[in-house]
Amino acid sequence: MDLRGDCAAGQPSASAKGDVMKTRIWLCALLCVTCAVTLAWAIGVDIPPGQKVDNPAVSISGKARAPIWPAGLSDLANSRLSVHGYDINGGIYLFYAGDTSAFNEFVKRYASVSGMTHEVVLYVGPKNARSPWDKADRNIGVNWGFLVPDVMTIVDLAPLPTHIDLWLGGDIDLAKFATPKSVSVRSGGDIEKLVADHAKAAK
Repeated sequence: MDLRGDCAAGQPSASAKGDVMKTRIWLCALLCVTCAVTLAWAIGVDIPPGQKVDNPAVSISGKARAPIWPAGLSDLANSRLSVHGYDINGGIYLFYAGDTSAFNEFVKRYASVSGMTHEVVLYVGPKNARSPWDKADRNIGVNWGFLVPDVMTIVDLAPLPTHIDLWLGGDIDLAKFATPKSVSVRSGGDIEKLVADHAKAAK
């Protein structure tokens, strides 16, 4: 009696091969969709010096488009001191170069813009500009950076969450650092990490 069939000699049946092929096609299709969605939600571009960043707007009840940024924010972001920046899906980060006096003037203007949070985060410098997709720092020295989040996804948030990153050292003199009382100041963790690493190494 001949019992040979589709599974003879340990070979998978034609139906099994078909199932494997369908699975592979489905997985490939899923991978392509995942990649497409990732690209669609992670689109970024560089913002070179001198390029103005726009105040985004949304349609209210199908009528005229209304600006989202608080009044004065666009002028602040487009300071002539901007040396580099990037935009990821509408979230804008700009780098600036200047001395302590220039920073103090910038943060004073920053504090005067209502409708958003005001915070300065301190880091150890020096610092060079870098976009998230760069493989290395650019040869562009910076002293502070300004984050304006993607307002299109947080349009209902008020005040608008923003902050300034300040790298100490270089052209920034901590002794002359002056921040309005309405602006909160906190450490970015660089000093704490340095102290912790030193204490760990000393054990």
